[in-house]
Amino acid sequence: MNVRDLAIELRPRSDWEAMDLGHAMARHYYRDLLRIGWKGFSWLFLLLALLCWKLPGVLVILIWWLKPLMDRFYLFYLSRRIFGQEVTAKETLREWSRLIRKGGLYHLTWLRFAPGRSMTMAVSDLENMKGSDRRGRVSIVARRGSGHAFLLTIGGFF
Repeated sequence: MNVRDLAIELRPRSDWEAMDLGHAMARHYYRDLLRIGWKGFSWLFLLLALLCWKLPGVLVILIWWLKPLMDRFYLFYLSRRIFGQEVTAKETLREWSRLIRKGGLYHLTWLRFAPGRSMTMAVSDLENMKGSDRRGRVSIVARRGSGHAFLLTIGGFF
């Protein structure tokens, strides 16, 4: 990935502008994002629906709990598109095992309840940081915009 191939203008943005950029990208690539969600997770949600058909509340909680796994696919796809790579939904889904294995349990347990998860997930997923390097980078990222990330998470919930 080369910075010269960026599909967006590289410049400092306010937290609101950054969220606006993310929404604009999601609107622009919504067809591929829907394909990723449908092809990647519909079978899992149908299986869960069959298993929990008498307990719809449990189904809702399970889908909410697994949402960080879906987010990782969307983040992977959009990060490639930002750097000008022509990646399809099919190519993104081929990364299934790598995206699920790499910190999947951490994203479903401890990080699931972090209010700034939508902002700090990129540190581990895109920057491939671990340990003290990751903690230092997350503290820098969270220092500035974790409140906005929390509002984004709450807004997406409703």
